[in-house]
Amino acid sequence: MPKLDFMIPAQFVRQLPGVLDILGAGVDTIHAPVVPTSHPLGLAIRITFDSTDTPGQAHRLRLEFTGEDGNLLTIRATLKAPPKIESVPLHWKTGLGIAIPLTLPIPKYGDYSLTLVIDDERVHDLDLRAIPTPPQGQA
Repeated sequence: MPKLDFMIPAQFVRQLPGVLDILGAGVDTIHAPVVPTSHPLGLAIRITFDSTDTPGQAHRLRLEFTGEDGNLLTIRATLKAPPKIESVPLHWKTGLGIAIPLTLPIPKYGDYSLTLVIDDERVHDLDLRAIPTPPQGQA
């Protein structure tokens, strides 16, 4: 069964063979001069599989972006368990890095949540908030 290793919101994410590049990690506040608007956000996810997972077995992945008024964006994907790696210990977990560039709809200032669901099981929530851009010279 796939397990979430990490899910990091960032300004920018990029997937390369065996590595995820993350810039501006830990985003939790969106500064918007006006609403409604949209906001770019990168999401770095690492999912691990253990030796009991069947290579090629499909798993359902879903990201849900919700606000006070309900669901604003849903992304669905299928991910397959990677092939077993020979010559590694039985306890070895094979990781799959995923970089997801998003454009989030922000209809108004307030609180939002980004939820990861794998095979209909909620595995992680990220809290985000949208606030007015502070006046220039203030942070």
